[in-house]
Amino acid sequence: MVNAKRGLGPLFCLSQNAARVVQWCPLGASPETLGSLPTAAAEWLTERTGPLKATAVPQLQRKNPLRWLQIGLLVLLVMLQFRWWLGENSWVDVSRLEADVAAQESINAERRARNEVLSARVADLKSGLDAVEELGRSDLGLIRPGEVFYVIPAE
Repeated sequence: MVNAKRGLGPLFCLSQNAARVVQWCPLGASPETLGSLPTAAAEWLTERTGPLKATAVPQLQRKNPLRWLQIGLLVLLVMLQFRWWLGENSWVDVSRLEADVAAQESINAERRARNEVLSARVADLKSGLDAVEELGRSDLGLIRPGEVFYVIPAE
C-alpha cells in the first residue's frame, strides 16, 4: 500500500515496506528548480516515520549490464601486462638475450679469424716441405747434416 500526500511542490510517495522516497516532477519542472522537500511534505514524512536519517533514503543505482565484461577485460589486461613486464619471455628477457647474442657473435668472429689462420697453416704444411722444415727447426731443434748449431744464452 502506498500513501501519497500533495505538499506545496511535487507529489511524494512513501512505501510502507521500505523507507524510500521517490520524487516526481510536474511537467516542465526539473529537480534543480524544485529544490528540497516542501515543508508540508517533510512534516508529514516526519509524523509517519519519525526523523529521517541520511541513510534511510538509499541512492538509486543503475546496474551496468556489461560489468562482468569490463572486469574480464581488466583481468586480461593485467595478465598480459604481467607477462610483458615480469613473466617468461618478457621484454627484460628479450633484451638480455639480445645482449648475449651480440657477445656470442663477437666471440664467433674472433674464432672464425683464428680458424682461417689455422686453415692456412694446415694448407701450407700439406703443400710443401718448407713449412715442415721450419716447424722442425723452430719447435724440435732439428738441424741438417753438416750444420753447426750454436746456442746463445739470453742475458
